[in-house]
Amino acid sequence: MEVSDIVQVFGILFLIIGCFFGIITLILFKSNKKTQSWGIARGKILESKLEEIIEVYAHDTDEFNNTNSTTYNSKIKYSYSYKGKDYESSKVYPLSLSKLILRDSTKKKNIKNNPVGKQVQVFVNPIDPSKSALINQIPIVGSVLFSTIFVSIGIFIILFKTSLYKFF
Repeated sequence: MEVSDIVQVFGILFLIIGCFFGIITLILFKSNKKTQSWGIARGKILESKLEEIIEVYAHDTDEFNNTNSTTYNSKIKYSYSYKGKDYESSKVYPLSLSKLILRDSTKKKNIKNNPVGKQVQVFVNPIDPSKSALINQIPIVGSVLFSTIFVSIGIFIILFKTSLYKFF
């Protein structure tokens, strides 16, 4: 396999990754659009906590120490009444996919803004009132940027692979 072929494979990989995140962005956008028509109910925060998840990575040799990685998971539980019926939920955003793309700082902010006992506005799916969310708009700016950057790099590499080959 020649170097120009390897460069093209990297270009295609960047393009595929960018398209994958583009699809995720479209799913998030569609969800945001759909939840704009959801009903609004009054609710109350029942539980609000931030879970710290520490992952330890051990290295193969004695020369290195273990590496720790800390991430956070927010848990918010709330109750609400909609059309005379009481419900409980723990969904902050309408899609479970949002947990994968939210930064830790956003999760911490959600906990800070929703202490136990706080009266909140809950967005409720009028077709299935058991489905709800505290925040009806999932931030998509990061996935739009990520997708755009990867697709652009992939196209650049594919179009200019011969120039890049000469550069390296």
